[in-house]
Amino acid sequence: MKECSKCGKRKPISEYYKRSENVDGLHKACKSCWTLKNKKWYANNKAKKLESESIKRQSNRQKANDYAKNYRRVNPEKIKELNIKWRKNNPEKVRELEHRRRARLLANGKFFITEKFLIKLYQSPCVGCGETKNITQDHVIPIARGGTHSEGNLQPMCKKCNSSKKDKFMSVWKYSR
Repeated sequence: MKECSKCGKRKPISEYYKRSENVDGLHKACKSCWTLKNKKWYANNKAKKLESESIKRQSNRQKANDYAKNYRRVNPEKIKELNIKWRKNNPEKVRELEHRRRARLLANGKFFITEKFLIKLYQSPCVGCGETKNITQDHVIPIARGGTHSEGNLQPMCKKCNSSKKDKFMSVWKYSR
């Protein structure tokens, strides 16, 4: 039996949490008083605790994102190899992704593009970096964001810039660079 420092009641040792720093190896307060104290603290500091947990999660997420970006930048061959391997091992998922893109294209609108326009597009420099090699079609308003596949929504971009732009708007992509 031990007396609780909070409520003053004598309770069996099983009613106390262990604490190796104390002489008897037990907390001074019983489990029920300790729980009540923690509940009061949490009620008074709930917003602060949630905010600190949110900041911690964001910080950890940012560290993970930074690590992943750096890894992709340093190991482009490995990433390309892994992507090829994934596509080979997941043909049904690849088909699903392609099907979703085709469906988005049709839903947003797919218009006839003249050969003259395409020749001009492929002869133009990249709007991102000015490169004249490996030019691809880029959608100013991405298909994933509701853009149409039409002459008015296409711009020339080199493969590197187009791959990094992904489904971002041009202004967002330029800002993120």
